[in-house]
Amino acid sequence: MLQSSWKAKQSFPYSLVCDETGELCGALGMLKESGGVQRGNVVIGADGVVKQSGLFSPGDSVAAALELAA
Repeated sequence: MLQSSWKAKQSFPYSLVCDETGELCGALGMLKESGGVQRGNVVIGADGVVKQSGLFSPGDSVAAALELAA
């Protein structure tokens, strides 16, 4: 799976989620009007509550994800 190999390559200390239907991205406001998905990161705590989220460019995505999870 792409997420597993990317997670290992980036040494992320957390799980990644793939939203194949776009339902979650839509609920989080990450869908473009054209129907595409904007690059974003969402940190969900162990209690299931969204702690932080944000939209990022592909170049800033990894650093932002690590900062959000810190």
